[in-house]
Amino acid sequence: MGAVTVPKTSIYLRDYFELVPGSEATFCSSATALVNYAPQDWRLIAAGSFDESYDLKKPPDVKDQPPQMMHIWRVAGWDTLYNSMYETSELGWYMSLEASIQRESQDFLVAYRAGSGVTRRPEWKADGTPGYLYRYDTLLLNKGANQFSFLTALVSFASVVKAKGWSWIWSASSVTGEQRVLSLLWCAPTIDDFEDALADQTIQCFYSKIQSYADRFESRYVFPIATETFLKAV
Repeated sequence: MGAVTVPKTSIYLRDYFELVPGSEATFCSSATALVNYAPQDWRLIAAGSFDESYDLKKPPDVKDQPPQMMHIWRVAGWDTLYNSMYETSELGWYMSLEASIQRESQDFLVAYRAGSGVTRRPEWKADGTPGYLYRYDTLLLNKGANQFSFLTALVSFASVVKAKGWSWIWSASSVTGEQRVLSLLWCAPTIDDFEDALADQTIQCFYSKIQSYADRFESRYVFPIATETFLKAV
């Protein structure tokens, strides 16, 4: 009998960060340099701001504090982050990247369900606007939650909202940080596409079923930022 091949688990790095006011251009060029340094190790799943009014390419003239933003990366391995830091820490662009970030919080996650729950994010429109946004759900699963039943409910929900224009971009569970936390990222053209779907009684029943497996459930809208245009979608 031949050896059983075990699928490799996808590893993700979720990076919450806030920039030093006025450092947007430096951050963009330095982040691009990081990925170009080792493109096989860093793949951008999604990038966004929690503030709809913020534009990374056209920051306000007034040097107000930029909002919290988020990058979700698929990384080659557990040591990718630290190897990249070690290899590049004395390079000028990496020092500029470090200097442009005021606050940062990073966590490792693994794919929640191999082979599904990850869809390539859309391309930005020709006019330089994204034409879509994300809905970002995080839930703390009950300790006694039946994983199979929860997954069934999640897949059922994903199937019904797909017909309403939603795409299931990403799903992963925490490895570092708080345990039993699952993160889901959905995509749709407009906020109305999200809200109208959830106003449907049938879809709301599916959504409530997912929430019933969680001790805590939070949803936030995430608005794509320009690093998505610099870095190839996966």
